[in-house]
Amino acid sequence: MKVFIVIEFLYRDIISEKWVIVDWKTGKESAEDRNQLALYALYLKKKFKAPLEKIEIRNESLLTSKCRTYSLTDFDLDTVNERVQLSCLEMGKYLIDEEENIPVGIEYFPRTSYEKKCIKSNFLEMCNS
Repeated sequence: MKVFIVIEFLYRDIISEKWVIVDWKTGKESAEDRNQLALYALYLKKKFKAPLEKIEIRNESLLTSKCRTYSLTDFDLDTVNERVQLSCLEMGKYLIDEEENIPVGIEYFPRTSYEKKCIKSNFLEMCNS
């Protein structure tokens, strides 16, 4: 299964020979911020054969004007890779045909009881039909 990611900013510092991945955040910090960056680092390592010790990942908070830099280990990348694999398996349960991307029926997707979330949903039109 293809996984699509959008890295906001990536550059290679030729002096330090580091790859730097930067993600800007407009809201509050989240426990998932580091995992998101770890996924980007996994991509960088696989696609460009970048050594993990040469990858720097950073969150730039626009809300607090703070920068948080994280260190990663091979265990971190293995963990994020496993999470992606498990997520793909879980999403696959909602497909009749994975190759053709044909979903199961709408009855397999129950409505949320927290309807305030619906206002921002990209699928609101489907719910109201």
